[in-house]
Amino acid sequence: MDRLSTYRSSNTLRSLQSEVNRLFEDIFPAREGNGRSDRDPAMWSPQLDVMETDGAYRLRVDLPGISRDDVTINVEHNRLTIRGERAEEQQTKSENVLRTERMGGRFFRPLTLPTEINPDEANARFDQGVLLIDLPKVATSKAKAISIS
Repeated sequence: MDRLSTYRSSNTLRSLQSEVNRLFEDIFPAREGNGRSDRDPAMWSPQLDVMETDGAYRLRVDLPGISRDDVTINVEHNRLTIRGERAEEQQTKSENVLRTERMGGRFFRPLTLPTEINPDEANARFDQGVLLIDLPKVATSKAKAISIS
């Protein structure tokens, strides 16, 4: 029996390649010029949700016990980076620690969004330990017919 193959347009292949690249960027962040990763092995990554509307992205990032002064958010084109630090709690000698799951120390969370965002209109706020970030998309130009005079 003959095997059928499906033709994929170059746009579909480019889209697939972009998705795979984004996946690897999130797992293996870019390295600095000295070959070191910008992610320290002691770092942890907060959990987040990403929602999309026609004109914006909204992120919800779990950062309980962290002050807004201990968080920085950077945006460039379609790449978002959230960094910060949560102070480690000191245990007293009288406490017998049975289990520790809450991470302290520096955190780092890179995220590549599908489209470019407008950093001038972006905003963020804390609400009960959740960092809410609104990222408006860059307005794209739409096709328009031009009449000849």
